[in-house]
Amino acid sequence: MKKNRVLVLSGDKSGEFLVSNIIEELGYHNANVVLREFYYIDYNPPKSMSFKRSTPHDLIDAVDIYETVDMVPNDTVILAQVPYEDNYRYYFDAFKVIILEREVENSKKDMITWKQDYNSEYNIEASLKRTEKILKWKEKINHFYLKYEELENEETRYEVIDSLQKYLFEEVKHSSKKVYEKAEKRERIY
Repeated sequence: MKKNRVLVLSGDKSGEFLVSNIIEELGYHNANVVLREFYYIDYNPPKSMSFKRSTPHDLIDAVDIYETVDMVPNDTVILAQVPYEDNYRYYFDAFKVIILEREVENSKKDMITWKQDYNSEYNIEASLKRTEKILKWKEKINHFYLKYEELENEETRYEVIDSLQKYLFEEVKHSSKKVYEKAEKRERIY
C-alpha cells in the first residue's frame, strides 16, 4: 500500500506548524488540524491565527481518534500530539510518520511565553510529561526523525529538508532553500 498521507508527531511548542508548512510547500495539502487522543483542534480559516491563539477552546471538536485518522484524505499532512499506545499503532501505519523533537528548554521557554501572552491556564509540566510519552513512538514505528534545532540552523536546515524529501518522495524534487523560505513566511502558531 502506498503511503501518501503524512503524520507529524510532536509535543507542544516543537515547531510542528513550521514543519507542516514545509510539507505543504513540498506539495501536500495541509489539514491545519492537531490530533489528540479524544479530540482534534481545527486551525483552518476563516478566522486568523491571532484569533485562534486567543480562543483555542472554540476550535476543539470532540471525536474518536480512529474517525479522525480515517477522515484524512490522500496527499495530506496532519499534526498529532498523541502519547504512545499500542492500539493506535495500526491507525498510524497508513501514514508516513515524522517524529519531531525539540530541546526541552527551548520548548519550555515558548510554553512560558505562550502562557504569558495569552493569559492561559496552560500546564507546562503536564505538557512536558505528555511530550515524553509522545516521543516513545520513536522506538515503536518506522519514521523520519527530525530535530527542530536542525531546521533553525542555517548550516543544516537544507540538508535536513533534502533528507525529508527523500523520505517522502525517494528523491529531492524541490529546492529546499525555497521551500524553507516560503514555509517560514507563512503564518503559524508559536
